[in-house]
Amino acid sequence: MRIAVIVGSLLLGCKPGDEPIDSGEAVVETAEDTSACVTCDSPCESPLGVTWESFGQGFFQTYCNACHSSTTEVRNGAPEGVDFDQASVTAAFEERIRVRVLEDSTMPVGGGVRAVDLVLLEDLLVCLGQSEHSDSQDSSPDIQPEWSVEEVLNEVSEGLVHGLPDPYSPRDSFLGMFVGRDGQCPSDSGFNLSGSFNGCLSSTGYRFAGTSAYQGPTTPQKGPFHLIGDFYIIDSQDQWYRGGGDLLVDRVTGPGTWPEVVEASLLGSWSYDADGGWLGGSSTLATWIRSESQPSRWTLELDGSFGYGEHHMVFEDLVFDSDDCGGHATGRLGVRGEDSRWYHLDFGEACTGCAEVTTGGMSLGEGCVDLREPGESLHDLMRLHH
Repeated sequence: MRIAVIVGSLLLGCKPGDEPIDSGEAVVETAEDTSACVTCDSPCESPLGVTWESFGQGFFQTYCNACHSSTTEVRNGAPEGVDFDQASVTAAFEERIRVRVLEDSTMPVGGGVRAVDLVLLEDLLVCLGQSEHSDSQDSSPDIQPEWSVEEVLNEVSEGLVHGLPDPYSPRDSFLGMFVGRDGQCPSDSGFNLSGSFNGCLSSTGYRFAGTSAYQGPTTPQKGPFHLIGDFYIIDSQDQWYRGGGDLLVDRVTGPGTWPEVVEASLLGSWSYDADGGWLGGSSTLATWIRSESQPSRWTLELDGSFGYGEHHMVFEDLVFDSDDCGGHATGRLGVRGEDSRWYHLDFGEACTGCAEVTTGGMSLGEGCVDLREPGESLHDLMRLHH
């Protein structure tokens, strides 16, 4: 997948003047005292310079808001009102978040949080727990971002080197693993796992463990399906497939009806060691896709988050329209930098592939990235009839 990148009118960001401390896992600025929050007056800024805008909002959107959001329709058991859309609301659950994520490690479902992000989260929770944070106030820290526009665009290209996430890659790999089943292992001869998490070893050398439920085609073909589970499968070459979450493709309109509308949701952590695409990168997803096709026009919309290896991004009303914009993206795309700040590309409605690059409310300049190829490729996968 090739993504063209153009950089224009750059305003290069400067690194902080203080020498950083190399902690072995994270690079943080020098702070005299990190045991207590000494700068927690609203606007909230922690001892390490972590704020809701630079880190917290993106963290909760990536790992939590698939279930813990006031706008989500499928909460998957998350209690009503326990939502992390806003800093002021999140602060009310600071202690509960600390216990579930940092102490018990029972959240988020599927794990996958980087060690450096756990350090930054703990620092943010200190601040949220001692401040009266208002989302209407400007709490952007006076800290220069480490990335330039060019580095942000490079991160977009690297994060999408295998294209946008699709529901069929993890589904097809899941079905393919069942070539290794026999009459006894797994206990269900169909495409479902059941029984003990201790697992079983088939006569072909495949190991199955966990639980899953699958409805849909039993061969790799496009169409509606539903896969949920918490499991792992190891093939005869010792390649691991790990699945934890929910994958769904649903046809909104009937066959032969125009426009053809297909929706999909990808939730949880999915990976397969032998996959040569994004599934091979230990991916975490909370992604919603809507594809609309007509004989001479198509649109594709993405919302949510996608993590591929060390690359993390968020989609906010990211829309591709073959007619109005010639396939160029509109809306907003965010990527997380090495400094754990979130950098956003605001494409707006210009339909040129160029966007204003911002972080923490600060504009870094304009950059251009051509996302037409990954957008059209994903739409072709989602489209059921040509």
